Amino acid sequence: MVGEASAAIDIYSQGNVNLLVIDTFLIVQRKEEPFFKVYSTASFGFIGSFGFSGDGPSEFRSPYLSKQVRYDEEGFPLITIYDYGLFRLTQARIHQLILNNGLIQGENLNVGNRVLQHFYYKGDDVLWSTVENEGRFFIQNFHEGKSSVVPYLPALGFSIKDELQYPIYRSAVVVNEKLGLVAAAPMLLGQLDFFEMNGRYLRSTYFESSDQLRSLIENSDNPMSFWDAKMYLVDMDAKGEYIYGLSYDNPYAAARSPDIATNSKILVFDWKGNPVQEMILDDGRFIQSFAVDEKNGRIYAYCPNEKENNLVVYQYP
Repeated sequence: MVGEASAAIDIYSQGNVNLLVIDTFLIVQRKEEPFFKVYSTASFGFIGSFGFSGDGPSEFRSPYLSKQVRYDEEGFPLITIYDYGLFRLTQARIHQLILNNGLIQGENLNVGNRVLQHFYYKGDDVLWSTVENEGRFFIQNFHEGKSSVVPYLPALGFSIKDELQYPIYRSAVVVNEKLGLVAAAPMLLGQLDFFEMNGRYLRSTYFESSDQLRSLIENSDNPMSFWDAKMYLVDMDAKGEYIYGLSYDNPYAAARSPDIATNSKILVFDWKGNPVQEMILDDGRFIQSFAVDEKNGRIYAYCPNEKENNLVVYQYP
């Protein structure tokens, strides 16, 4: 598939850009103020913006737009924003945020004296995140009033140093509340791992061998040589029955280089882990993040290397 840059949707941000499609909204989270811009997926028309710098309600320092979408008791969609600067979680109706219909007060996340590295999901009963030096995932169970750590699972077929476990297992994550499942893709391993919400490991879908990574680790004197390995699913989105993963299928340096034409892929799986479809984005663009619009059959991609318009739209069957 070949994408087309959109002149109607401007991002123009350097790093820390995340995209989310919910109902008929495309939400763009940027590094600069206003942190969030909202567009119509029907017309690409600009709807509104929100999010300015500060410590008060509806203000942010370092916001991260999660792919998590929930619905309140009235059926309105809620978006989830975690602020790494304020350690604060905001879950609110997109309509309220756009219209500023009452300031939205976030919730401070308390993980004790731990350093939260990545936020993934927060429901009524459980929080999924990664904290420094404590396994692959950190889970807080609010119903039981306790926390647990998911170790680096599933185990590799070869030994690695402890300090390499975190960068190798660092994951893109999506959650299916209805099925009670978490899908996690370690970026340097060609696999998709499934867990129950309590952290119990279930199964994996392997779509690429880890032989190259093993060879780099075992045959190199450079402890950072693993960064020369291929990166696979670096970002994911989940819509209904399907999981969509952006795979570089190249080392990071090659994937982001404007001088090397590398074709990323969108790999599609169902929630049992079965491969469904492979869509090759054969225009050589470097994509940093993406969102799926199933209603209109589109993939919106943030391409920071584009000189003019860096929101690229791919139409898929």
